[in-house]
Parts: sequence; C-alpha cells; structure tokens
Amino acid sequence: MRIVTIGLVTLMIAAVGGPLPAHAQYWQGKGSWCSVPPVGGGSWSCSYYSQQQCLASVSGGSRTCSPSPAAEWDRREGKTKGKSSNR
Repeated sequence: MRIVTIGLVTLMIAAVGGPLPAHAQYWQGKGSWCSVPPVGGGSWSCSYYSQQQCLASVSGGSRTCSPSPAAEWDRREGKTKGKSSNR
C-alpha cells in the first residue's frame, strides 16, 4: 500500500508540474526555402534561396520543400514591421 501511495503522489506532482514547453526552433538556416523531412524525421534545413535550389537538393529523397517559417515568426514576435494601412 505504501508503494502505491508514493506512486500516486509522484504521478500527481508530475501532472501538476507538467512538461516544460520547448522554445527551440525546428528550422535551421536563414534562407527563404526549407527542405522538410517526413513527419517525425528531424528538423527543417532552411538554407535555400529559391524553390528550384531546394527542389534540386531534395530530388529522389523523402524530403519536400516549403517556404521558410522565419518571416512569419518574426512578424508574430514584432521583429519586423508590417505594412501600415493608415494613410
């Protein structure tokens, strides 16, 4: 009974604390295009400056190409100023 009680208390403490959120980016590089791995296959490689460059790199493999998410994240975090519609 003692072991069950200790286990339940430990489980409740872990559930209340919960996992900490990850702040690491899942993409690397400053290019405008990324090679994207299959689901669960690793991080994005954003070192391509054109879609054609990315497609040539991933041809024949299981990776695909996508626009880099960096610009959108910068916009969301206020690092870049969007165009103002106030005239």
